[in-house]
Amino acid sequence: MRLKLFCLLLLLLTIDIGTTLEIHINTPDGGELDAVITTRNILDYSIQLKSYRNNHVGDNRSVKLAVKACHDAVVFLSESDYMRSSQPFYEIVLGSYTNTKTYLLKRNDDSLGLSSFFTVNPDHQNIGTQNSLSCSDYKDFWISWLDGHIKIGSGSTLFDNVFADWRDPVPIEVKSIGLLTFWGATGEWRIHVEDLFTGLFSGCSEDNNKADMIVLQSMEASRFACGSICSFMDNCFGFNFKATNKRYYIISSISCTLKSAGANFHIRFSTPDAGYLDAKLTTRNILDYVVNLQNYGITYVDEMSSLKLEIKSCKDGVVFLSSSELMDSAEPFYEIVFGAYTNTRTYILKRNNDSLLPSSMTEVFPGGQPTHENNTLNCSEFRSFWITWSGGHIRIGRGPTVGENMFVEWEDPSPTSVRSIGMCTWWGNTGQWKIYVEDLYSGYYNGCGKNNTRADLNILQSLISRKIICSALCSFMDDCIGFNYQYVTERCELLSLESAVLPVDGVSLSTKSFWKFYTKCFRNKAMCVGCFEKLK
Repeated sequence: MRLKLFCLLLLLLTIDIGTTLEIHINTPDGGELDAVITTRNILDYSIQLKSYRNNHVGDNRSVKLAVKACHDAVVFLSESDYMRSSQPFYEIVLGSYTNTKTYLLKRNDDSLGLSSFFTVNPDHQNIGTQNSLSCSDYKDFWISWLDGHIKIGSGSTLFDNVFADWRDPVPIEVKSIGLLTFWGATGEWRIHVEDLFTGLFSGCSEDNNKADMIVLQSMEASRFACGSICSFMDNCFGFNFKATNKRYYIISSISCTLKSAGANFHIRFSTPDAGYLDAKLTTRNILDYVVNLQNYGITYVDEMSSLKLEIKSCKDGVVFLSSSELMDSAEPFYEIVFGAYTNTRTYILKRNNDSLLPSSMTEVFPGGQPTHENNTLNCSEFRSFWITWSGGHIRIGRGPTVGENMFVEWEDPSPTSVRSIGMCTWWGNTGQWKIYVEDLYSGYYNGCGKNNTRADLNILQSLISRKIICSALCSFMDDCIGFNYQYVTERCELLSLESAVLPVDGVSLSTKSFWKFYTKCFRNKAMCVGCFEKLK
């Protein structure tokens, strides 16, 4: 079996495996610099991506980045391999003019003469509040420059949400990229590196060394088999090995057991306008109007103590933490309203029963907790939040990392357990939600009780193998959510979710003779995510 598995992995070396990495860079305040009026050598103040071994700028035509800065985050695209200020470059300032506009300049040399530069838009490009920078949150942008056609957009997907578009009549070739913050601003940057793995490993010409990195799994195998396994795993950056005899090595930095792979995806759904509801004054049965996360397989709420979510809504995005497994409005619950009071406050209510008596409820912050602008909701973009409730200690923060950027904290003197979670929008408002699922794969697969079915999902790889090999390959890969298997031909299809999103109506299954869909299960067998299906 072992030799067969390794031969199969050898055949898989021909598939295209991408790397998705981030380079983290901090930029200090460069001072009162100006590429047009005063600062001939402005590129000397920038941090070059080549300093981080990003040496292939000349082969690229775009960059994706995230930046956290209050204002004036600058990207230079230079024609010089060494960022010489005397050679042509493009200057792009995100969050210029007190974080209200995007500024784009082309400068041809360092003479500072009027003929040496061209301001693309003298009035500057107004990008709107959803694209402005934030002192406390990373904002995603992308820039492309193919043949001098400069495009800039918000978000993490190239060519989506374009807000600046200019074609240089005399384009330059971009050979290096630099980053800078100035005029009192500092910045934190994440530069996204996405490329195809070449199939080659390098020992960096050094022996007797071991990388101090996260060890996914340690095992005995040949070095060739180790490289093969690592080759088709996006989260395997490389491997350490130690020769013990002619055939075996101790391997780290790869994942080789069924329980090593993690889940990292999100469930996405929408909430309608539920109408004019009020848990305090009028609506006894308010939990009847919510979308229950149990409908999406999150049935283990009593084992949870936190939740990470994103909301896209103009106002009034409501989260209910209920002590009832059935979301019974007569049982105690916490109500958390993001963007309450016309999207200016966060409101928290604890209600003990459905009597609507003042003695049956507690307003944690009467009138709502005043909320910083970065915590309000937005009609057109998702905003990230987290909630924790361990021991009745309610904490709420913004961003994707639990414990960071907390803006609400309250300890319930008579805490209630949380057994179910629901979402709602009301008072003329609708919402879109992303609920993040991060947990370890349990080692189990579930056929969902359906035969002759084939899941309509992204196919990571299609191959001929025994079912046990098919399941083992999927187990190695975090982005593999399950597999289709055809018993007659032994065809194996390794599957993933589109953009790591579980479809709103569950996995779509087609009726196909001799096929069967198997999904990974998480939380032991409590969450078999692919079993929330719709048949067609």
